Amino acid sequence: MKEAFPSVCGSARLRRAIADDILNNTFAHAYLLEGPKGSGKAAFALAIAAALACEKKGDPAAPLPCGECRSCRRILAALCPDVQTIGPDEGKATIGVDRIRRLKQSLILTPGELDFKCYIIEGADRMTPQAQNSLLKMLEEPPGSRTVYLLLAENAQKLLPTVRSRAPVLRLSPPTRGELARRLETLPSLGVEPDYAAAVSGGNLALAEAVYLKKKEAEDALSDRALVTQTVELFGDGRSKGEFLLFFNRFPQKKEDLLVLLRLIYRAMRDIIAAKRTERFEPDFFLSCEEASERASRITAKGAVALSALLTDAAGELEKNAPPKTLLPALALRAYRALGGNRP
Repeated sequence: MKEAFPSVCGSARLRRAIADDILNNTFAHAYLLEGPKGSGKAAFALAIAAALACEKKGDPAAPLPCGECRSCRRILAALCPDVQTIGPDEGKATIGVDRIRRLKQSLILTPGELDFKCYIIEGADRMTPQAQNSLLKMLEEPPGSRTVYLLLAENAQKLLPTVRSRAPVLRLSPPTRGELARRLETLPSLGVEPDYAAAVSGGNLALAEAVYLKKKEAEDALSDRALVTQTVELFGDGRSKGEFLLFFNRFPQKKEDLLVLLRLIYRAMRDIIAAKRTERFEPDFFLSCEEASERASRITAKGAVALSALLTDAAGELEKNAPPKTLLPALALRAYRALGGNRP
């Protein structure tokens, strides 16, 4: 069996299914790739385009894509004119209808290097409704020349149901720590352990690489991680309402940043609950079972479960546009009450 998308980290079942569709000529003309920021959607989309064009598809010994033939090299290096990536116009947060109309106009040009054209739409969930309806017409009536559309989104539900019905949703699954660590080992080392970078990334490929390569964009994530660790310490040792209120005042006031932090704290709580139930498990936030167990020794299972529920509720309120300024003090008090008498 041909190796499927060796350059892609994670999503093993999805990689195999797509490879089989390509090899069996059952690949559809449009797909929607859904995954969180940093999950490698854009690289996966380029790899899919390369697989469709790979000159060694018929070679059972070669992976798909092979990465060595001229078509693969050109596409993976983003040099092939028949594979175009589009997103919002400069200075725009959304993809407007004019951008999609320009895409439509380019369809009259026949492929130059390949026997098909591929359009990769980054941030497809940021298309305006007008842009989505304009794209829908192309998805419903693909032109005579073979054209493939790969829509990339963090949240497929933000797209119109009619668009989702024409482009099956392919959900990327995060890579395991082991997969990430093995990927990082192929990069130049700057003194960071691959296992550490993989562990702190939470399955985010881009973040893992940024931590491993000591890039500046990793600083915020590492600061968030430190704040989560301090929050867990508060849950274990904090004794007064004032402590909780003052500490929660350090949390970010921007909705998106606060959501990231609350989800990280939730992952830490999930590890603590697991540590209460078994000695050996795959930690999600902490670096090891031992670290999670040490933290768990200061919080009861009942307290950790209650905190997890509070964090889930708070994230839901934020997504419904509850203001952080009022949500955080309320969450601090609820957390304090949830832990009242729930410490070992």
